[in-house]
Amino acid sequence: MPFYLLIGAFFGVFNGFLSRFMLKKAISGSNLRFFSTYMLGLAYRFLFLIAAMVFFYRKQAFAALSFIFPMILMQEFFLILPIKNSKK
Repeated sequence: MPFYLLIGAFFGVFNGFLSRFMLKKAISGSNLRFFSTYMLGLAYRFLFLIAAMVFFYRKQAFAALSFIFPMILMQEFFLILPIKNSKK
């Protein structure tokens, strides 16, 4: 199970950095560009979550949770915290 924790954290960091990179590029543009980038990133992360759930469909529930929980936690940490701190 520690393998699933590490892989989930890795994909969470990857998704968080990717989303943060795209939002930082769009933050200086118009509101339409920023919010459409945000919604596309949200849809991407949601589809990634669905793909992970499909992958873990036949596996134990604990394995799925040990992958999905750190993925969501890390992607939100690496998405929200740097954007909040960059407004100083």
